[in-house]
Formats: sequence, structure tokens, C-alpha cells
Amino acid sequence: MCFHVTDKLELCAGTIQVLSRTMYSEVMVTFQIIGQETHAAFQCHKSRSPRKTGVLRRCQYILRHLQIPFHVDAVKLYIKVHLVQILLIFFRILFTLLVLWTLWFIFHNALEPGALSSAHSQAVTDALNRALAKVGGHPLTNAAVRKLAHFGEYCLLGFGYTLCLRVYTRHYIRHISWPLLLGLLAANADETLQWLLANGRDGNLKDVWLDFLGCSCGVLCAICLLLIVSLVAMALRPKKR
Repeated sequence: MCFHVTDKLELCAGTIQVLSRTMYSEVMVTFQIIGQETHAAFQCHKSRSPRKTGVLRRCQYILRHLQIPFHVDAVKLYIKVHLVQILLIFFRILFTLLVLWTLWFIFHNALEPGALSSAHSQAVTDALNRALAKVGGHPLTNAAVRKLAHFGEYCLLGFGYTLCLRVYTRHYIRHISWPLLLGLLAANADETLQWLLANGRDGNLKDVWLDFLGCSCGVLCAICLLLIVSLVAMALRPKKR
């Protein structure tokens, strides 16, 4: 749903800040031009739902006290622009927090002492093996689970990076190197912190490339998701006659 909103308003997203600054003056000009149609435009909307009619009545009341002519379409456009702004800010905060939480999770695990980290991974391994035993699967080793954890957390990081980039710019394909570069920097920092600060743990170059592979897969998954949502939004968009 969130991507449908951002993709449906793709052209608007790039100019939303300029539009919001000029919307007030544009609406005022529109009101003055079509002020003679005030009463007829409002009467034709009386047959709509009570909730919509109530909103329109409040808009009419405010505009009347401001001595501004009322027009339903202009008010709807004004409300729509501000609603898009609110949704855009919400999704920016949401995906930014997702990236920050993923980074915190990665570096928190990286700074764990070796014995504690091994104990946690062994507990996860035991839980996974119990689940696999119920379905007749082969048991996993502790080393395999640790590698899968590296891949998974960086896959989530790359996925979050790409979604975060998408809500800040509609030209995300043009800047797709940013999530990849940030993922590689995070992987290097992860292994460096393990080598310098974590007791009983060493940095591993193979883990750096495994982390980068996970980040790349997350970026690819996010791009596929965004493209699918864009295609669905285009298919659902009403055709102009």
C-alpha cells in the first residue's frame, strides 16, 4: 500500500515541496476565477456521503469567514497535496528507522564477546534443528547458522536501504550504488569492530564478502518489489478518455 501511494504520485513526489509552497497562491487564484460557481458546485455535492459533505461544509465555513470564494475541486486538490506530504513524511520516518534498527542489531551482535555470541548462535541452531526434525529436514551446524545469520541481517539492511532511498527520491535506480556502498562499508566496520573490540573474536574477510552478497540480494529484492508495485499501480490507474 505504501509503495502504491508513492508510485501513484511519482510525478508529484519530485515536486511536492515546490507545490506545497505555491499551492496556497494557486488555490486563491482558482477561487477568484470561479467564484461565481460557488453555490452550484456546493449543491451538486450535497448528495454525497455525510462525512464528505461535512468536510466540504467546514471548508466552506472557513473560506466564507476568510472572504474567499469556495470551490470544491480546488479544496480537494489542496487537501490531497497535504495528505501526500503527510504520507511521504511517515514513510520516510518508517524506513529510516528500519535502517537504523538493522544497523544497531548488526553492530550489537558484532560487539558481543566470543563466548556469548557462540552461546546465542548455538541456542538458535538447536531451535532450528528441532523445527527441522519435525518436518524431516537435515540438521544444521552452528557454523552454517552463523553464516546464514550474516547473510540474512545484511539482506535486510540492503532491502531497507533501497526502500529508504525510494521514499527520498523517485530516481532510485540512478542512485542504486548508494545502498551497495553503504552495505560494504557496514560489513567492513562490522568485522573491524569484532577484531578490535570483541573479546575472543576475529575479523574475517570472507564474512565481509558474504555480508556484501546478502546486502546485494536485499537490494535486488527491493527493486523487484518496487517494480512489481509500479506495474500494478499502472494497471489499476484509470485510463484517460
